Amino acid sequence: MKQMLKLIFINIAVLACWSCTSHLSPRDLDTQDISTVPSLQNIKPVTIRAKLMNSKERVQPLAGTDVIVNEDEFTQVLVERLTDALKRNNVPVVPDSERLVEIQVVRVSLQPDMTFYCVIDFNRKLGNGEFYGFQSRSKNWNYETACEDAIKTTVTDILHDQDTIKYLKGE
Repeated sequence: MKQMLKLIFINIAVLACWSCTSHLSPRDLDTQDISTVPSLQNIKPVTIRAKLMNSKERVQPLAGTDVIVNEDEFTQVLVERLTDALKRNNVPVVPDSERLVEIQVVRVSLQPDMTFYCVIDFNRKLGNGEFYGFQSRSKNWNYETACEDAIKTTVTDILHDQDTIKYLKGE
């Protein structure tokens, strides 16, 4: 009887997890505190713009549940966090400047391992140049925390990139 109850309980738990769906919205993540930004001085006014792909929500199976992500949402949040980080460093961010940085999140992927990895593939374009692809990642026991950290890491990576810094300084 105990074995039968145990088997029934396990089956119910497995079936319940199969039906779980979670929407991973970057706006719900705590990405405000980005403290590892380099000191940015003598930066001319800059415009930060999101290059949206008109992406639709995408389902990613992850450890017995489905997680829904939308890369355009991540692009918008990344641009907001990048703008905030620049403003906190007294960099003038204006709507229409000669200095334009365009950001586009191409893919957000969640990868299970002993922990969860959140990987953000993104493109960055400086002025009239070409888009260059980059990747930032973070891991944590919780996939939402991993994505919080991945967004922070992405902002930090952009602002530590020497080409970006030179462009912002007008060199």
